[in-house]
Amino acid sequence: MDLLQVGRGTDFITGAPTTLAMSADLSEAPADWSAVTQAAQRVTGRRGEVLTDEAGTYLWHESHGLGRTTVTATSTGLRVESDRAGHYLAHWFGGLLVWAVASAALPLSLGPLIGALLFLVTPVVLARPLWRRSDNKARVRLEELAMELLRAADERTQ
Repeated sequence: MDLLQVGRGTDFITGAPTTLAMSADLSEAPADWSAVTQAAQRVTGRRGEVLTDEAGTYLWHESHGLGRTTVTATSTGLRVESDRAGHYLAHWFGGLLVWAVASAALPLSLGPLIGALLFLVTPVVLARPLWRRSDNKARVRLEELAMELLRAADERTQ
């Protein structure tokens, strides 16, 4: 039951990926995925939708406005993915507000070119450390979710 962490996104600019994923191998797929569904809803605190197909692929996903969580399982493996692009947008918007307050409070006249560059760069720079801290918390939550799902799947196979 090794977990493989995968991060995707524009982490060079933001400081952390906007999509996190973890994959694990299953020794045997459970006949009934209901325990996995209940575990996913319990850990995330959100109700999701379950889809299955003829090949036996199980999919649980939820969307909570700023992001979404997806669990995909087959007879050989489990993948948990968290899309957090909307959460980054909220961090960026906070940086934009800080820039707006600072630029209104400081009576600096830097010229239109420097002002435009600061308008583009400052929100990203201000959001970056907060986004990195948020990424650490999201990774811990995603790992907790993956481990709980593996426990639930393992209990159903025994």
